[in-house]
Amino acid sequence: MEEALTSFGKYVPVQVARNLIKNNLIAEVGMTQTTATVMFLDIANFTHTMESRGVQMMMEILGTMFESFCSIITSNDGIVDKFIGDSIMAVWNVPDPCSDPVGMAMKSVEEMLDSLDKMNNTAVFGSKLGGVKMKVRIGLHFGEVFVGNVGSRERLNWTVIGNTVN
Repeated sequence: MEEALTSFGKYVPVQVARNLIKNNLIAEVGMTQTTATVMFLDIANFTHTMESRGVQMMMEILGTMFESFCSIITSNDGIVDKFIGDSIMAVWNVPDPCSDPVGMAMKSVEEMLDSLDKMNNTAVFGSKLGGVKMKVRIGLHFGEVFVGNVGSRERLNWTVIGNTVN
């Protein structure tokens, strides 16, 4: 069961999977309203920068950046909702409450920018990217969201939606 939860937690936030198991719930379409901080992070010019560098290098760079950023998000009480190409959508205060969702999101942004600066100054990034410095664009918003499962009976996606996300 623990191995299954660990694997399942790589597709769905672990907190969501644990809640389903703990409360003996069946995942179904449905949402509740709450407040949350939502973050979108996008790697600026990623497609153009990677076009001539090949899939393997693209995956190495993306993997290095995402590994660092996701670790920072989770260590600051956030969860990664999803990856959208070279973007990350993260959220604070759902499904579990966070004492300071805005502050923790801001702390995450500061740490991610510091981490990116360090990555850009490593020989690995420098040699692979020919001196190109990776940049990110980050948007944060706090407000009312609907959180839960969207989709159909056959395929669900746990997420947040609403004007705050838009």
